[in-house]
Amino acid sequence: MKRLTISMLVLVLVALGLVVSDGVQTHARGPSLTIIFRGLMAFRRDHEEQTFAVGILPAPEHEFTVQVLKKSQQGISTYSIPVNVSKGDTWLVQIPAQRNGVSYYQNGVFDRQKGVGDIRDFRWLIDLEGKEFYGHKLAVDRRQMGVEVKFSSGEFYTKTTTLPLQRKVGSKTFEYFGRIAQEIATDVFLEDGDFVLTSQASGREILRLQQEPDTTYELVFENAPPPTQHVPMGANHFQYYYGFFPMPKSQWYEFRVVRPGLAQIDLNGRNLNLVEFAHPPSNNEAPCGGVGYGGRG
Repeated sequence: MKRLTISMLVLVLVALGLVVSDGVQTHARGPSLTIIFRGLMAFRRDHEEQTFAVGILPAPEHEFTVQVLKKSQQGISTYSIPVNVSKGDTWLVQIPAQRNGVSYYQNGVFDRQKGVGDIRDFRWLIDLEGKEFYGHKLAVDRRQMGVEVKFSSGEFYTKTTTLPLQRKVGSKTFEYFGRIAQEIATDVFLEDGDFVLTSQASGREILRLQQEPDTTYELVFENAPPPTQHVPMGANHFQYYYGFFPMPKSQWYEFRVVRPGLAQIDLNGRNLNLVEFAHPPSNNEAPCGGVGYGGRG
């Protein structure tokens, strides 16, 4: 029998849907589950624990929902997960993974104001403790958190961004800022094992998703105004973050979508309204947008 060459072995692995890189098994096919977070949420990076947690912040005009979108040869179906949770509960996520710890997708040069950056780069998520904002560790009031969804593995990336935004702090005037992450996501390969979501407070299993032939899922966590609710132009939803990050009102940031026709010129003389961004933008006029903290800039 002829000896298999390396190239023949790679072809066999690809046919099986697997490749091997640096001794770690990865997948040639797409993920069977994508987990998406959108709306009024605080994303916490814990470098000591190597965990990533998403805090859901209750606020007026906002509703927390969890939906599963199932796509198969039979069509598309959706169902909701009950979210009658104890305030302050933590939902623990079990994801099949080859290694523990979380990571954040970054690739190449990133410049928010010029619209330069990989479409999936995690840095579109604003970091309130980073140099674009306060530049130091912030105090938090965890009593203002409804529930926290906690991961111990997975790579997180930006799925979509807002339209270009302006921002101001306190009573100052609005200035051009750029796009921010509207949705943060991570992918899961269910052929490696089940996805399990469990309440830490009660030990109850909230959700389990298993691999099915020719089936993919989206699991969407959303904390936003209900679709039937009209959001007035210029509404300031960013103010609701300051219940969780308490500080004087003079230090509060506020955002608004860049008004159509308003030229925003960068240092190179470009009208940033005309820049061709790669991102599929949201058309939400009052974007909640998530915020990060714990990243130490």
